[in-house]
Amino acid sequence: MIAIHTARSLRLLGFALFISSVSLLSNTPAAAQAGRRGCLSSGNGYVRAKVQGALELNIDWRDAELQCDGSPRPDGTGVRVSFAGPGSDGHRLRLVFGIAKAAEGGDGRELPTNLTVIVEGEKRVFATRGEDKCTTDSLRQERIGALGGHSRSYRVIARGFCTGPASSLNGKSRIVLTSFDFAGGVSFDDSILDLAKFPKTKVRVKSARGEQQFDSWIARSPQEQEQGLMFVNDLPADKAMLFLEQPARVMHMWMKNTFVELDMLFVGPGGKIVYIVEHAVPHSLDTIGPDVPVAAVVEIKGGEVERRGLKQGDAVSWTRP
Repeated sequence: MIAIHTARSLRLLGFALFISSVSLLSNTPAAAQAGRRGCLSSGNGYVRAKVQGALELNIDWRDAELQCDGSPRPDGTGVRVSFAGPGSDGHRLRLVFGIAKAAEGGDGRELPTNLTVIVEGEKRVFATRGEDKCTTDSLRQERIGALGGHSRSYRVIARGFCTGPASSLNGKSRIVLTSFDFAGGVSFDDSILDLAKFPKTKVRVKSARGEQQFDSWIARSPQEQEQGLMFVNDLPADKAMLFLEQPARVMHMWMKNTFVELDMLFVGPGGKIVYIVEHAVPHSLDTIGPDVPVAAVVEIKGGEVERRGLKQGDAVSWTRP
């Protein structure tokens, strides 16, 4: 649930917010596809890919068996296109392509690309961790949907290959997409909030290993909390997203449209960690969190809880904006 994460539907699924916001399940146009069967309304979405290594797959997904969405990267440097389809063992497989230098509506060639592959239900994630291992040979965008308004949608047709591996989170297994070829959708929405304009603060955690500090964005408004860390390409180890609630209430999170692993610290009204989630799986729709009121949630890069020795009962503080 990277709150920076980021068309993320309600990231905060606390009961009151959930009930009042069902109709706002996502704050980006990509969510408009969520209730529709298949990938594109035109029925011509597809994914073909050859996977070798820890997974051996010849993917040939057609529109009717696909889920797909796409959006610009938060920093505007390219697009992300995501597909989910049937795996070989009954688990859904999700492929997420981050294509650099792809401008809205434009074509491109030899575009650096990062790749994330998620085996849903098994908590298996493979990632290239950079744009130097895969290349989108060609990319073309065709305008689809209604013209005008603040939302614009495109059918994206691309093909490419990877020369380097996507590694598992523990680095012990690898896969390579020797080729890929797809048609999916990307939506651009002027209503997406600029992360750089979020309020900022310093979050401090007093752990057994000393004070741990994070430069943090703050999500206070419903719009900021809905977007959070959605679609963030990478989260540095010293960054965080702080969700504030006054008064304290039960807060549940999820990882829809979140592209990086997160650790989450749920902070009680007394300023101490009451619950910790480690290695939340990107794109998972499982709700996460304790059934007790909390005053804040701090999202940090996956693995930082263990690396920094953070524990339940540690005191958390921040400068209030």
